[in-house]
Amino acid sequence: KPSVSKRASWSLNSIQKWVDGKLKPRHISEILNDVETYYKSQFHLSDNDNYKLLALVTAVTHVQQLFKAVPLLLATGVAGSGKSTMGNSLCELCANAEMVGQTTPASLTRTIDETRGFLVLDDLEKVAKQGEGFGELEQALKVSYNKKTAVRNVTVMQGGDGVIRRLNFFGVKLFNNTRGIESIIGTRTLTIRTQKVPKGEFTIREVLTAEQVDNLRNELYCWAFENVDQVADAYSRQSTEQRIEEITAPLRSIAELCRNADALQQSIDRIIEKQKHESVSEDEPEDVLREAVFELYKKGCREVFLEQVIMEMQTMVPVNYGKSNTSEIPEWQSNKWVKNHMVNMGWIPRSTDERIRVHSSGKLLRVYPLLPGVKAQYLEVKPESSLKKEVAGRDFCRYTGCRDCRYVSLGCEFKNSKKWGSKDVCS
Repeated sequence: KPSVSKRASWSLNSIQKWVDGKLKPRHISEILNDVETYYKSQFHLSDNDNYKLLALVTAVTHVQQLFKAVPLLLATGVAGSGKSTMGNSLCELCANAEMVGQTTPASLTRTIDETRGFLVLDDLEKVAKQGEGFGELEQALKVSYNKKTAVRNVTVMQGGDGVIRRLNFFGVKLFNNTRGIESIIGTRTLTIRTQKVPKGEFTIREVLTAEQVDNLRNELYCWAFENVDQVADAYSRQSTEQRIEEITAPLRSIAELCRNADALQQSIDRIIEKQKHESVSEDEPEDVLREAVFELYKKGCREVFLEQVIMEMQTMVPVNYGKSNTSEIPEWQSNKWVKNHMVNMGWIPRSTDERIRVHSSGKLLRVYPLLPGVKAQYLEVKPESSLKKEVAGRDFCRYTGCRDCRYVSLGCEFKNSKKWGSKDVCS
């Protein structure tokens, strides 16, 4: 029988005011702007598109039953980079949210069914160590993004007789600290990289009071009930043929109703493009290296540092890719490994005398020209029209300050040795 969620988070007072017509929500653009601002005050992400993604996801959780499929989120980042904080912050604003830490597969299965809202699975690796039942749970999570496949029948013993119960796993979820889970649910997830707050950057923590946060969540509920038809109509116009289109269609439906719809749609497009890079995480390191070199060549680089190539590879794979434990430095992150493979592929010469000092880091790095073999192999799989105008690859560390650098979340060794506070580096 239908039942009220045990994690219902729309306050009775707000419900009564909305029913009586005394509580009118603002335009969704204004609400999402406050949601994004709140998230920025709680945790640090290097990619601003991800804040917009999380704001849209928050709205999606309030109307997720309208959709045939919803996105799953995967948070990756070093220890202490804010993954759990992000989960807690999302739980404060998402519908009927629950954050689950250490538990057993059986308990987690029951929790997912009872919640019927947004769920944060904090450190799924610890759940896996509980043993029995995790394999089945893992497969259930794999298909929980799709409403048709998210239903599972289980037998529950009652009074000596087996009773079949129908469990529902459907809904938006956030996984974090999930080394090894990427290959199972990777194609159903949108990856978000968390990072520690850069040195010297101050983050305001108290933008909204606890009461204001509750009011914002209640307002999202009111908006959802007043705009169900509009969201459903926008969703009916979305393409869902491919899986990436299927899981981002709810985001595009909400974005379509916003005043800055074009900008939001562009953010989603960029997120999808980055998601294509994340998909190579199931490949061998050699394949990731090829994609990284091709990406740099496409952007116009005709010369590279080995360190630059390694960081480009890091942007394409989960944080624990190639590690047998979380503290290990995998072989593919060494200059020697990268150089040997690039030389063997005919991409760079075996030696070079040119050395460049990157900013004020004090390190002299060797600059390797990309040989014609890179272009030849690139054009075998991609059109020449995709190539961008040539840029000075040796200046990759000078394009922008550290705060806006695309590699800032990777623990860049140059950043740590630069003269922080100097005008040319981080102003």
